[in-house]
Amino acid sequence: MGGEIFKLPAFTYFKAKNIYTGSYGKTFNYKIWVDEDMTVKVWYGLTCFSKTPPESVVAEESFPLSAEGLEELKAWLFGKYEEYRRAEQ
Repeated sequence: MGGEIFKLPAFTYFKAKNIYTGSYGKTFNYKIWVDEDMTVKVWYGLTCFSKTPPESVVAEESFPLSAEGLEELKAWLFGKYEEYRRAEQ
């Protein structure tokens, strides 16, 4: 279900250790990068990640660097978006 909202690149993009930043709507933002695992951070607002204070990051999680890990990441990210939507109502 989350794949319909979050059009993330294929696993090979992350396997190459590329960074991906995205948003949904005007204020739900996320950044994914790779060290040994894929890590994603979520923040709300109109600022880019580099201008966002660390205390404004509302969620962070790491996932295995694998195709399955990417699917877990998508599901987690969609869950965080659902929490955000419920809080906004």
